[in-house]
Amino acid sequence: MLLAIAGNAAEPAPAKLMDEEGAKKVPLVLRVELLKAATSVEKYGYDEVKVLQVYKNDTGAQIPNELTIAFRNTDTGLSAGISTVYLVDYRTPPDGKLWRIVDRSHIDKK
Repeated sequence: MLLAIAGNAAEPAPAKLMDEEGAKKVPLVLRVELLKAATSVEKYGYDEVKVLQVYKNDTGAQIPNELTIAFRNTDTGLSAGISTVYLVDYRTPPDGKLWRIVDRSHIDKK
């Protein structure tokens, strides 16, 4: 499978930056940096992130350098900084830019 991520995106994840048990529950695990937090949250909020590393991709989709991550209004969005996110498909358009967060870990706040 080819990945459309610049740099070292296809390298395996360092064990300390990905929760193996959490990764088993989702098809997509990424290391991301928050670019823009959701400005409003109704049923869902939408954070914009820069993809730094692809740790797991069982989706068949090419993952772009930037994408939108949805989160339910009963949860919080991403913190400023860098996080590992565990994602599932959320009405993903053909460009593969919209995913829903299930969990997050290994947060490096700015």
